[in-house]
Amino acid sequence: MKDQTSGHALYFVIGFLCVSLVITLILPVVRTLLNDVVSKKPTIPTSMIVEPVKYEERLTITMPGQTA
Repeated sequence: MKDQTSGHALYFVIGFLCVSLVITLILPVVRTLLNDVVSKKPTIPTSMIVEPVKYEERLTITMPGQTA
């Protein structure tokens, strides 16, 4: 019974060590990826100045059969 209990304990200890190693290796990579994403946000234009076009000055209307 003692051998089985120590085997289970060793299994849990090795499992926790593997999980902690994976976390310590992957956590910095995830942090750098998140920092890169945050620092490279797209620029959103604040406002655009739109002027109405004065089309009456440039507009020419021709009837069928007329030459411009």
